[in-house]
Amino acid sequence: MMTTLHFMDWFRRSSSTVCKALLLALAIATSVLAEETNTLGMKLVPIQPGTLQRGIGEDEIHAHAEKFTYVLYVQGYFLNQGEYGAGKHTAKFTRPFHVGATEVTRGQFQKFVEETGHITDAEKASQANAPGAPMLGFTPPRAIGAVKTLEELDIVSSTKYTWKNPGFEQTDEHPVVGVSWHDAVAFCQWLSKKEGKTYRLPTEAEWEYVCRAGTWGHAYWFGADPHQAYRFANIGTAELEKAYPKMVIEKWIIDPEKEPSDGFVYTAPVASYPANPWGLHDTHGNAFEWCQDAYSYTAYMDLAQAVGKDRVVADPLVLKPSTEGVDVRVIRGGSFYSAPQNHMACTRSFFLAADSACYIGFRVVREN
Repeated sequence: MMTTLHFMDWFRRSSSTVCKALLLALAIATSVLAEETNTLGMKLVPIQPGTLQRGIGEDEIHAHAEKFTYVLYVQGYFLNQGEYGAGKHTAKFTRPFHVGATEVTRGQFQKFVEETGHITDAEKASQANAPGAPMLGFTPPRAIGAVKTLEELDIVSSTKYTWKNPGFEQTDEHPVVGVSWHDAVAFCQWLSKKEGKTYRLPTEAEWEYVCRAGTWGHAYWFGADPHQAYRFANIGTAELEKAYPKMVIEKWIIDPEKEPSDGFVYTAPVASYPANPWGLHDTHGNAFEWCQDAYSYTAYMDLAQAVGKDRVVADPLVLKPSTEGVDVRVIRGGSFYSAPQNHMACTRSFFLAADSACYIGFRVVREN
């Protein structure tokens, strides 16, 4: 039988354990409440655990396709369920983390290169056994009204293009582009070692979670109307159409003379547009962003089937690509070159991990 003395001793020890557990839980909960700025001057936004509904039913895909017929020339685009995300499920994020408020800038990437001597995959493209193809870059604008020939393609793959020369001018405040998935991972590894904290690319699920920022039910965090995008994002609009005739109007229906301007032909300096409700800039447009995940056309369907009736997936990460032996990674968010369907919060896109383009960059996640 427990005596009063024994009970009091047990109570003190138990209370101490409970208090420690509560204090630890409180520390975890409050440790990510503040924004931080790291040694690169990179603003990091705190993100709390939560859930995200991912995927869409076939009936919803058809409804969305019908809704967008007035802006799209591409018939049947939304019936591509792998791109849009068939296989409804809930992604559950169990740990807090920080994420870059902006895409990694050219100036920040420059510091990485200066400290490490890193040579990007695009810069190796002219070498024998290069890991990837020459970078995709923009050619100079054609004369207004000029006829485009095969020799005058607007975006071409060439060894002359690198992150230093994507085919257009940039400053240190623009998002770095022309970097492969491997280059982005190398940057994260360098920054992790530099700061003694774990930096990495966001998972595809994390990316959509922070892009939506608590909003749901619309194509974009700012609403459903793609014609309002010019106020919130740098996408393919009138400026790009005027510089490269037919580049934009072949993708979606706009009047270049009447369509409002987003202000930029190519990339814009990061944070040129309003932040979403969680403080992130440019999750729609400016530059596509690399994610950790391998791209699988059936990823959502596979996840939904694997978790059973409740369809809740904790911290999802896909590592197996659709094609065995081909390293293809997810890119998200669209770019200055994108039409409305490409920069929706739900749209899934992909690119070879060793390849690079003038419209692909990245942002980082820092684990806590």
